[in-house]
Amino acid sequence: MHNEATIRLVFFITIFLVCFLLERTYPLRSSVSQNSRRRLHNYLFLVAGIVITRIFPPLVAIGAAVFAETYKIGVMHWIDFPVMFSFVVCFLLFDLALYLQHIAMHKVPFLWRYHCVHHSDEKVDLTTGFRFHPGELLFSLCYKWLIIFFLGASPLMVIVYESLLSAFSLITHSNIKIPEHPKRIISKVFITPDLHWLHHSIDFFESNRNFGTIFSFWDKIFRTYQGCSNIKAKDLTFGVDKMSVEDKRFIGLIRYPFT
Repeated sequence: MHNEATIRLVFFITIFLVCFLLERTYPLRSSVSQNSRRRLHNYLFLVAGIVITRIFPPLVAIGAAVFAETYKIGVMHWIDFPVMFSFVVCFLLFDLALYLQHIAMHKVPFLWRYHCVHHSDEKVDLTTGFRFHPGELLFSLCYKWLIIFFLGASPLMVIVYESLLSAFSLITHSNIKIPEHPKRIISKVFITPDLHWLHHSIDFFESNRNFGTIFSFWDKIFRTYQGCSNIKAKDLTFGVDKMSVEDKRFIGLIRYPFT
């Protein structure tokens, strides 16, 4: 637990570098990552996210798990479940909770005003995984606290899940071409880049598909799943309709939910 932050940072940097290299070696779209100003805006959102966690460290998910474990808060602390069973159940339910949160971000107008900042990127790549409005990050942190308190999720589970969540945010936005056959096998369980690219489509119907964060089977269970071939992904148009050029700059995007 003492080295948790360092381990997560090393894991995150490793995934970032692997995706960065794969984007340049096996890109799905050859021109997606060429806009340096767009990428700069996305990196600024990464910095804003880091600042949020520094300003509000008690809201970080691992803090909730430690608090819940210390004071025995949550279902898993009230019932004597085997450790592995508790880990797996909490992991799956946590992912389901974030799937439902993602749907709410699209369906509730107030939440969409923040989440549409993420969807406003007109070229999806590795850096799009950083493009989250600080307001959305704060909401997500508070929401995770509630889920952790309800479940009584262990600190280890939260560390593992949060690490994989960060990794999948990078992977699923990356401009990486995965061959069709292995992609079809992987997508039976996990969200792949093409599935998430479809979710970023400017088309309303397509953007309301594939809400999963790590697992794709929630979308299949709740009938929000739609497959996407590499050919289809290449032809997708991204972004948010009726957003001005001014709104697409970093300061404009920060102000956007309030204007």
